[in-house]
Amino acid sequence: MTDKERKTWVTASDVAARAGVSRSAVSRAFSPTASIAPETRERVMVAARALGYQVNLIARDMITQRSSMIGVVTAGFENPFRARLLADLMAVLGQRAFTPLVTNADDPHQVRQSLERLLSYRIAGLVMTSASPPLSVARQYLDHRIPVVMINREANLPGADVVISDNAAGAAHAAQRLVRAGARRLAFVGPRSAS
Repeated sequence: MTDKERKTWVTASDVAARAGVSRSAVSRAFSPTASIAPETRERVMVAARALGYQVNLIARDMITQRSSMIGVVTAGFENPFRARLLADLMAVLGQRAFTPLVTNADDPHQVRQSLERLLSYRIAGLVMTSASPPLSVARQYLDHRIPVVMINREANLPGADVVISDNAAGAAHAAQRLVRAGARRLAFVGPRSAS
């Protein structure tokens, strides 16, 4: 495919011309809280669908000075618990119109690199499920008022929110339910590190 054959992106100006409205009307039509007549919004949406228009979220973030990206630093994608956690987290972020930027960091050096890289994206928030971050780097997030959530990590970062699973209580609850259901011989199957 040559450069001339390659399809170019449809712009908001293209949609405005097709719908017979101003470019600012197109912008308002794609902003749920903006004031715009319902019939104008519908004309814009019809034109956008016909042209295959996609909102440029990066441009929107630059204009509004607010990011729609959430950094997620994790490790061990092969861990079923972590995989489920990531799937659920990504679903919730998507429902709230956030785009997750997921990095895999298995060691402290990779964690530091991931945090430094994500900071350059001006993300709206940070979720960590891997090793605790180096304080010097993580502190930059809080200094820039970027919310930080640590999942199953110790709270070594004042100002960060922490969500920790109570594994002992969960195991006790599961065992109690099994005993109430009539089970008499219980066994635990898991990795060596969990025994």
